[in-house]
Amino acid sequence: MAKKFQRRKRNYLINKDLQGKLVLQYLLLALAGIIILGFLFEVISSDHLTISYDNNVIEVGSTTQILLEEQFYNGWIFLLLGGTLIILITIVWTHKIAGPLYRFEQTIKAMCKRQLDQTIYLRKGDEGKELGTKINQLNQLLIDDISKLKESACNLDESKEKLEILELLNSYQLPEETTKPD
Repeated sequence: MAKKFQRRKRNYLINKDLQGKLVLQYLLLALAGIIILGFLFEVISSDHLTISYDNNVIEVGSTTQILLEEQFYNGWIFLLLGGTLIILITIVWTHKIAGPLYRFEQTIKAMCKRQLDQTIYLRKGDEGKELGTKINQLNQLLIDDISKLKESACNLDESKEKLEILELLNSYQLPEETTKPD
């Protein structure tokens, strides 16, 4: 029977390079959106006047100047929390991509080492299920072909060629029980 993949511990960054790059891209995208909206606000409200009453002081100035001062003075914590929220959401979201890619890589490495007893199991909501299914089908085809070759080699007469073929075929680690993937 093929080994079932079991999680050992919770990893938030499976592929640090990929996930780090995606987190940075989304953070920069959010920052670019904030800058563009700020610029649009500046253009739209540049000719408006605002009167503000703060700590027993009346201030008169352009709407853009007064609101941006207030935003930077009082809104830095919201910017910090928003950035942290974007980072956390992006890490969770990229986990659905990086996890399957890591599993594909590990399974293909094992197949290259002639360990055909690996099967790709993906969680609900993970990306790449079609690719995982195709890799599992390829793995099963290899298992079936090697099993047929072993049977054929056993039927050969005793010879040096038979021993070489059997030695090569026995170097593959096949699952104990061969079953077709769904």
